[in-house]
Amino acid sequence: MRIKFNYYFIKFVYIIIDVICIYNALFVACLVRKGTVSFPITFQGLILDPANSFRFIFLLWIVTAVFFANANRLYETRREVFEGVEIWTVIKSVFQTSLVVIVSIYTLKITGFPRTILAVGSGFMAASMALWRILKRFLVDYLVSRGYNNFNVLIIGAGKVGVSLAEEIQRRP
Repeated sequence: MRIKFNYYFIKFVYIIIDVICIYNALFVACLVRKGTVSFPITFQGLILDPANSFRFIFLLWIVTAVFFANANRLYETRREVFEGVEIWTVIKSVFQTSLVVIVSIYTLKITGFPRTILAVGSGFMAASMALWRILKRFLVDYLVSRGYNNFNVLIIGAGKVGVSLAEEIQRRP
């Protein structure tokens, strides 16, 4: 029961961190390209301000990004996956999200949404989501080196090296 709780708690924390990264990326994209938007750019106003006619698209963007990140298994700490593969998965997830946002903009016939916001926001989103995952990887590697969540070890061979390795593991489990 506790293991399942830890799994869902960590997944929830990862989602919250991703939402913060995504929201900040969209906010910074609007600040960088503020001449292309017709609403006042405030941190809360990106989604809550009624003057922002694109708040539905921004909200859809966040929800879709979390959906694709979850579908691509980015809310798990898989130590067997290399950093480059995880970063590629982040880029793939952001690309899928951007495609859904583009299709939604054209399907809903939303006029005036700046393409530069879409491009810059996607770039910042991929960069921030990849950066925090790299930092997470350093933290996980540090914790694992200190013995966190390590359970089993298999030593092949009973020679000098195998025996000394077993003794070292027993001294510092």
